[in-house]
Amino acid sequence: MTRTVTIPANKFIFFPLENLVNDNVGVSPRQTIDTLVSQIDAALPGVTALHASIDGREVGDLLSHREAAPVFSYTLQLTDNLQQVVNGITTPDATGTVFPAVADGYYLMLRPLPAGQHVIKFGGVLFGGALDVTYQVSVTSTRSIEPVVLVP
Repeated sequence: MTRTVTIPANKFIFFPLENLVNDNVGVSPRQTIDTLVSQIDAALPGVTALHASIDGREVGDLLSHREAAPVFSYTLQLTDNLQQVVNGITTPDATGTVFPAVADGYYLMLRPLPAGQHVIKFGGVLFGGALDVTYQVSVTSTRSIEPVVLVP
């Protein structure tokens, strides 16, 4: 998968190499936060490879970049949201605010890149499925207060 983006010069860039999110959407009975976290803990050893490079330079020691998010909530739109369209979940909990949600995985945050053209490649193997993402990044000299997050 290749994507093209334009980013202001003063932005740190944060992205997942491989990660998992767990919640109770479509789940019965409801799971506790501890159970949601333990399910991810049991699954993350399924990450068998990680890779990342910036402008052809490999990033090393990627397994040291595992981070767990604090418990959070998110809000799904009422129709045609990811849970409904991608996961086929049509229960009432597949709309509105979802809480609790947990996430854990391997992430990188890059310092701002200089103005110009850059290539960020990253991904890994989770449960035998490979993720291989390439971002063609144009960094402008314009500054911005908006955040930048690359989503595979």
